[in-house]
Amino acid sequence: MGKFSNSRISTNTFLTDNTSLHAATHSSPDRSSIINNILNSKINRITDNPFTFFNGMSITEVTFYNINKEFTTLDESLDNTFNFIGPASGLRFDKINGVILYGLGRMELDIDQTEWGPEANPIEGECYLPPNTFTPYQESYFTINYITQNTGKLFFFRVTGVNIDTFINGNNYWKISYKLECVDEDINPQVINEYQFLASNIGYGGNLVDSDAYAIQQILSEVISQLKQFYCEMFFQNSTQTFVFKYGNWDSFFYDPYLIQFLIRNGIFATNDYNYIHVCQPADPPAYLDMDYYHTFFRYIEDPENTKVCYFEGYGLMVTDPLSLMSVRMEPYYMITVRDEYGAHINTNLLEPIPLFDGEMLQLIPGYRELYPDKCPCGCDELLEKIDQNRMYYKIIYNYLNGKLVNSITLKYILQICFTPCKELYYTIPILIYILQKTASNLTLDAPVTKSNVNTATLKSNTELTITN
Repeated sequence: MGKFSNSRISTNTFLTDNTSLHAATHSSPDRSSIINNILNSKINRITDNPFTFFNGMSITEVTFYNINKEFTTLDESLDNTFNFIGPASGLRFDKINGVILYGLGRMELDIDQTEWGPEANPIEGECYLPPNTFTPYQESYFTINYITQNTGKLFFFRVTGVNIDTFINGNNYWKISYKLECVDEDINPQVINEYQFLASNIGYGGNLVDSDAYAIQQILSEVISQLKQFYCEMFFQNSTQTFVFKYGNWDSFFYDPYLIQFLIRNGIFATNDYNYIHVCQPADPPAYLDMDYYHTFFRYIEDPENTKVCYFEGYGLMVTDPLSLMSVRMEPYYMITVRDEYGAHINTNLLEPIPLFDGEMLQLIPGYRELYPDKCPCGCDELLEKIDQNRMYYKIIYNYLNGKLVNSITLKYILQICFTPCKELYYTIPILIYILQKTASNLTLDAPVTKSNVNTATLKSNTELTITN
């Protein structure tokens, strides 16, 4: 099969024949080069995009039974198989739910009257599997989901041929030939593994996730959505368009630019739906923000092995930035910082230090125990046993920092949180969201195994977890 290619417009001919364009450029090689680059980039965006090939094709969701090469056995003498589905078949499959196929044509039953009576022509055709998904094999099967839902029967289409082709940008896609083989056969005894196809990852890789892990991802997604919703309700202030909390005897408003930096760096509130919040620094940030960030607990969460935490408390300085919404409000707003307006470290008895976390949480942080051993009189295990029920989520953070398992038992601790606006939740909820998002992303098949990866086997044994308000 030949390669798919697109012809390109000759921009040189276009520029030579168009005298008005030459006049506009005043024969300047720099301007002419700019125009050429713009034209080429526009053309390349069309020709190098692999999905323009699929734009005019129908989209069909199927359940794909792909050949499992490791467990499939063939007839020793013929190196083939006569039974495809059934107890005598040597074929073994990986069941992939929710696969997207392009170009699956309309199927019509064509009956001819022959000398042997009415006979139906075979139902067959061709379709396409998008690039960077998975490799289909001949003799695999698929069933069409909407047909199954409407009829209650499984119509098995056998893959009779697979051809690979390449786009201009180097991405490979597959052209699949298929034929209706049988109806309502029991293929489940031949299924080895079951996966979920992630259509949102088409073109990026990581399209397959274990079905049990996918169920865990759905649970994690629901918990993450709840945490985001509650956090915005408690701390997002429309009048200043940022996250603030009340602290002190006079209930003054504070915000932490290092926390805001953590939200921005990790896309904690990034979303594709209409519940969009633009997270940015609400005022002129403190001096050396990026440098000091690398010694905060937030950076320690991002990279536990290579971060030395130095800042466990900060000071409140009034926001005086004339361009900030905070400076035009009736009530004063304060910024949590470790430096004054001149960039020097704050070291004075005139300002009261503000601990970023409570004492029990700080004692669970390895860096804090090293700096202040006298403030950690007991072991962490003993401390965790004494924590209040509504703060049992500390165990999730502690387990993450120590490479322990994140499972459904610890997830239930989140449901025990007493969601009331306070400094403690202002800092810890974004950290919990980050840990859960990283846990969910590490459940994909191609995720590397790292110290902080979730233990999938443990999660599989705890899929009974349900989330309730």
